[in-house]
Amino acid sequence: MAAGRLPLPLGLWLGRRLGDAAYLCVTRRRRLALANLARAYPALPLRARARLARHASQHLGMTLIELARVLARPLEATLDRIRLEGVEHLRAAMAAHGRALMLTAHLGNWELLAAAHRLTGFPLSIVVRPLDAPWLDALAEKLRRSTGVELIDKRGALRPVLAALRRGRMIAILMDQNAARREYARAHPWCPSSGGATPTGATR
Repeated sequence: MAAGRLPLPLGLWLGRRLGDAAYLCVTRRRRLALANLARAYPALPLRARARLARHASQHLGMTLIELARVLARPLEATLDRIRLEGVEHLRAAMAAHGRALMLTAHLGNWELLAAAHRLTGFPLSIVVRPLDAPWLDALAEKLRRSTGVELIDKRGALRPVLAALRRGRMIAILMDQNAARREYARAHPWCPSSGGATPTGATR
């Protein structure tokens, strides 16, 4: 992708402008972001909440540029810019148990974790769900597979996850999303959260 070959400062500037354009043009998402921020920070003035929402949109734009850079350049160029902290805890868990279950969230550029796993020396499987935008889903899948990760569809993921753990792999799961289908959500209880409700799941 052409945007991935731009110098990093220029590319990130372009990503922020893309985020600004999305914030202005994608009305439904902007309203949803502002509504969620109003629930989370009711005491925050509207102008401040709007600034936070715009910065979040800019962040997503920069994330897209960074993903384009991963696809447009040798993987080693990306790995040279990544530094892992606390990896000794992961290595201790793998040494003790031969497998690891990792729970994370949508913080920073979470897609770069697919590339970063190469620095650990351990194989990685990721539980994923299709993204809402087909073009973005295709881009994310191409990126993830280019880094050598195994993708596990969240629909019926239990058996593949257990099999991957038996093979001595790391399993990564993003826990801060409602990945369930509507039928599942209706069948399980919701708990109050930030002025709204959050779905819960069953554990066996």
